[in-house]
Amino acid sequence: MKTSFPSQASPQMSVESSFFEEATNVAVEARPRARVVAYLKRGIDGGQWGLGQPLPSMRTLSEELQVNRRTVRSAIELLNDEGIIRSNGGKMHIVTARTGAPSGVQPSLMQHTIAVLTRNVDFPKSQHRQTGWIEFIAQGAVEAVNGAGLHAMLLNSQRLSQEGIELLASAPPRGVVLTDIYTVPEEISELAATLRRSGIPFVAYGNAPNLDCDLVLSDHREGSYQLTKCLLARGRKRIFNTHPEARQGYWFPLRRQGYEQAMREAGLEPLPDLEVPRVDSTFQEDEFDRTARRCVGFLIEALSGDEACDALLAPSDGYVFPLARACRLLGKEPNRDVDIVGYDNYWRDVQMSRFEAVEPLATVDKNNLQMGRELVQLLSSRLAGELPPEPQRRVVAPRLVVTHSE
Repeated sequence: MKTSFPSQASPQMSVESSFFEEATNVAVEARPRARVVAYLKRGIDGGQWGLGQPLPSMRTLSEELQVNRRTVRSAIELLNDEGIIRSNGGKMHIVTARTGAPSGVQPSLMQHTIAVLTRNVDFPKSQHRQTGWIEFIAQGAVEAVNGAGLHAMLLNSQRLSQEGIELLASAPPRGVVLTDIYTVPEEISELAATLRRSGIPFVAYGNAPNLDCDLVLSDHREGSYQLTKCLLARGRKRIFNTHPEARQGYWFPLRRQGYEQAMREAGLEPLPDLEVPRVDSTFQEDEFDRTARRCVGFLIEALSGDEACDALLAPSDGYVFPLARACRLLGKEPNRDVDIVGYDNYWRDVQMSRFEAVEPLATVDKNNLQMGRELVQLLSSRLAGELPPEPQRRVVAPRLVVTHSE
């Protein structure tokens, strides 16, 4: 029996042929797309593009990977559907999650969590009345995190082991706020290196260029300038800026600059810095007496003679009390013969005030609560892709606090 074939394809054969052709085209297209997807996922998991950072442009990816832009666009749409990236509303695509996170962990919990590193995890129970203590930076950060509708996870910087750091990286939070970079510098450096390798965005309080991250700082230059102006307004002219022996901290040179600016504006020549003994918190009167007597040795020359010092800029509020006792031992009445101003605004909570009935004439409040809020805001801007790639610095203005005036 002779079989006859139709001269034209039947409708069914046309549909099947069209389907086969389309499937073949999709398969061909999927291979380069899969290559682009794999490339991007490797870069995200490897930290080449961390959380909050933008991917290269589609044009750049097209040229680097030798694929057309339609393929790149398709790969980006796939990552967007998986929640790994998101568009900022323009042509920029921001990394929002690592691809290797355990299923259900990052999107549901940790991706909505900000970790706050502090040595004072019990600050809600703090007995401190003034916000000059560093714990209030963490409190401000937690308030800002809660206000943004996110979870806040407190990490104790004094108990953070390398194992804990690695565990944090294995189930990464949305971002990390570092408030203790000066109290535990070695641990912070290790943590920062792990966070960077893992592509987890983080911000830090203070000036720490070695961390290579976004920073929030207090304007110490302005704080010292305002204190010096306050003393000048009281008619003081022999004003000494002090710093502790073997000083550390980026803020001392900045405070020196503020002091010099105010003195020169008043037509006075700045005096050399006066070194004073390092003062630690002490709760025993005999220890306080020994500290004060050490201060006498450092002050005796400056407080003697016809051109004796008439004002001291203390390194912080805690130094005011032993310096005041030293002035008395040298026959000078604090805040009458020698004005003493502090820094940080925590003097009411200093235990040494039991041994020396004096208060700083003025002090500077660094606005620690605002510092914590600013840290979270900066981190949020980084996560939203609103910042340039290079680390940013934000400076919080301090506030002069005059405790009494004549």
